[in-house]
Amino acid sequence: MKMSQIFHIFRKDVRHHWIEILVCQAALVAFCWNEVRGWRERIDFRLDILSTVVGVLLPFTWGFLVFRAVHSETLVGDRQFWITRPYEWKKLLAEKILIVLVFLNLPLLIAGAALLIKAGFSPWPHVLGLLWMQLLLIQLPFLPLMALAAVTRNLAQGLLALLAVVLYMIGMAALDGALTYLGFPSGDADVLQGLAIVIVCVVAIGLQYAQRQTGRSRAWLAAGAVAAVLVMLGNAYYLHGKDKYPLPAIGQLTSFHADLDPVHLSAPKEPPEKDEDVNFAIPLRAWGLTPDSLGRVRGVRITLKTPDGFRWDSDWQGYYSLLSPKENHWRQDFSMKYKIYERLKSAPVKARVSVAVEVFREHDLEVITAGNGEFDVPGVGRCRVRDKDASTLRCHSPLVKPPTMVVVRVDPAASTCTGQDKDQQTREGVPYAWEDGSNSNLPDYGISPVESFQFYFFSAARICPGTPLSFSFPKFTENTRADFDIATLNLDEYRTSSAYGSFVIGVGPRRR
Repeated sequence: MKMSQIFHIFRKDVRHHWIEILVCQAALVAFCWNEVRGWRERIDFRLDILSTVVGVLLPFTWGFLVFRAVHSETLVGDRQFWITRPYEWKKLLAEKILIVLVFLNLPLLIAGAALLIKAGFSPWPHVLGLLWMQLLLIQLPFLPLMALAAVTRNLAQGLLALLAVVLYMIGMAALDGALTYLGFPSGDADVLQGLAIVIVCVVAIGLQYAQRQTGRSRAWLAAGAVAAVLVMLGNAYYLHGKDKYPLPAIGQLTSFHADLDPVHLSAPKEPPEKDEDVNFAIPLRAWGLTPDSLGRVRGVRITLKTPDGFRWDSDWQGYYSLLSPKENHWRQDFSMKYKIYERLKSAPVKARVSVAVEVFREHDLEVITAGNGEFDVPGVGRCRVRDKDASTLRCHSPLVKPPTMVVVRVDPAASTCTGQDKDQQTREGVPYAWEDGSNSNLPDYGISPVESFQFYFFSAARICPGTPLSFSFPKFTENTRADFDIATLNLDEYRTSSAYGSFVIGVGPRRR
């Protein structure tokens, strides 16, 4: 009798909401179709719009089904007809959970297995990872959707509450950006915030089903929203003032060095616009890594000081490139407000530049020949050369990316592509491309269990069937940092008309 009531309500909800259930499955099929197409095709503007529509449509259908199912036996007010049936609240709650598990989580689990098979991977070794992904989806968004549905009377109220949540998330993102801009890094508070979401949603749902105390349930949800803000602020305050990339300890030997590159820069002749930020680029050079090491620049920071005590700090700016054991050269972009630039451009400015680097030791070099279509790469997954773009290698792996950094090299002299100037490419050096490793053995939050990533070769290197690709898997050895001072910096000499564009992959000989 206990289980019969749950299945009785379940059959009733299926009869009443079969359209919503079918729409959810159709949206999931569309998502999988679009995901697979992204593996095979080069995404253009039109396809990107379609991906956005599909990505928004799927969670929208989830919310629509959850709201409709929970509102079938509304919990708000004092005229609930379902009390006279009588339904036991525990069985009613169990039935709503069953709706989510059967028509949301189970199809997502099956879709994840199908995507793995489509990508060329067997799903059986990754069952636990697939189940973990479903657990993350229960935490967000299924549990919050049930909580919102439980404290709203009808679909209109539910949609308004959902809009409020979306605005709240936008506000949280803006707060995170503001804290970072003010020098209060938000850090990683996802675990604490996720725990707060679970606790307040479970309490709110339990109060509604057990006692139908809408006011207290809504207060719990509001308190959870405030708690998430406090966690972010507390974490930012805790991290404030801590050196993100500390200098090596006194007496510790370091093989990494950096200083100002004495290359001549040509500043734009036109003055900067008063209503726009002023961009400038500092030329840098670095050297000293051991022959079997690679360095990844994690951040570059510049601090400017004037004789009257004024100080401007750029904070850490990222740079996407690898450093080879040889001498490396690049330009790091910075930006400042026009008023600050006006104050500094004519003053005798002293500068201190900091370059933070992660050092990796190369291991497990393996040469793989590019195939015609997809080909296996041990330790990475399955890869293919992008059609119509022979300088991009697209790969995918099951659940997570490789646990270590992956570096791919292409020797232009060994390329099997026709119609390219191999002598010129050889003079430019061996092109590099790489992908960061995964921080965890568990899959991240998401729908697709296939982790896709690309290796971009921005140089003239091209990959065709038969081209040998050299894969290595560098392992992290240390964090290090190099600081140097510039006695006098004429800021206007380093000004650029726009951001210079330091998004570069590859390490090669010096170019001027």
